[in-house]
Amino acid sequence: MNLFLKLEQYRSRVFFLFLVCAVVGYFGKDNFKSSAIPEMVPEVFTEPIQMPVVSKDPIRFEKDGFSYTLTPLYNYTISGLVVHRMDYDVWYSLSRTDKTFTTDVCMLWGDNIKTGAYKNETLKIDQDFRFCLFNYQSGPPLKNEALSNNHLIIRDADVKRINNEISPGDQIRITGKLVNVRAVSEGEPGKYEPKTAEWTTSTTRLDSSGGACEILYVEKIEILKKGNAPYHTLYNIGKDGVLLVILWLFVQFIRSVILTRRGM
Repeated sequence: MNLFLKLEQYRSRVFFLFLVCAVVGYFGKDNFKSSAIPEMVPEVFTEPIQMPVVSKDPIRFEKDGFSYTLTPLYNYTISGLVVHRMDYDVWYSLSRTDKTFTTDVCMLWGDNIKTGAYKNETLKIDQDFRFCLFNYQSGPPLKNEALSNNHLIIRDADVKRINNEISPGDQIRITGKLVNVRAVSEGEPGKYEPKTAEWTTSTTRLDSSGGACEILYVEKIEILKKGNAPYHTLYNIGKDGVLLVILWLFVQFIRSVILTRRGM
């Protein structure tokens, strides 16, 4: 009982400590310029590998009221540093197709790694509306031909699990096929959905703006090296600790209500 009372006495301090851990971890875990990023693996210095497919037999499936036809164009392998990711399969999504194109991953490789351009203090990278956007004021220039925004289509459960673990600062390799996509609504489309939609993948790293993104039917994802591991650990400890203290307060509140009703 005395131990419990002592823990209650220090509860606010413990909560504050967990909160600090969560905040520091949150702002550090996705920093791809961090000193916590491990040494680069050789693969991220190489160009993506793109080879024509042997067969262009379409890949067909149905999902969330849409019938999809994917036309494979090239076998494709890309390795690089993840500098941003954005998930579109969220509660406020405007289209059911976001449950198929769940994730966009923005990656750098080659000269952008060799020159240290990714560490440019003025470099800012963001994603929105299916674009990867970057700007900088000075320092080593970022080469557009060594950067890509990849729309990922993932059907395999194990690959989905690995994809969910990816965050900025990770060095990864994605293997799959570059595909053109046609989606047809099997019923009445939603307010912001087309009856029929088509997406065309980029097949060169030299383009930019609309249509420059690669559409990847993913067969395999590998995390070659995890980035910012200390910050991820700090965030998870802090987050779990905060939730534990909140649960503790809730249990104590319920206990006090029960005791009050019993007249104790």
